[in-house]
Amino acid sequence: MSHTIRVERGSHVNISPSFTGFNTPSRIEADIADLAHEGTIPSELNGAFYRVQPDPQFPPRLNDDISFKGDGMISRFHFHDGQCDFRQRWAKTDK
Repeated sequence: MSHTIRVERGSHVNISPSFTGFNTPSRIEADIADLAHEGTIPSELNGAFYRVQPDPQFPPRLNDDISFKGDGMISRFHFHDGQCDFRQRWAKTDK
């Protein structure tokens, strides 16, 4: 079974099942202030949660290549003043 993702140049690349589920590419850098959420974030909570994961910015060199040979994505959830801000960027690495 293979899946298709759209790459920036408008072409399609077949991706193996190892790029699905948790490893499905989000393929976006973003800044989102005051995320919508359920419940209450305590106003005393002040800090950040960082998440690092594989997220291919470009098509893999091999059709069924493992995700850890590709690009990395770093996400930050910043909690402050009863709200949460989100930022996500690709790790800058030489190719």
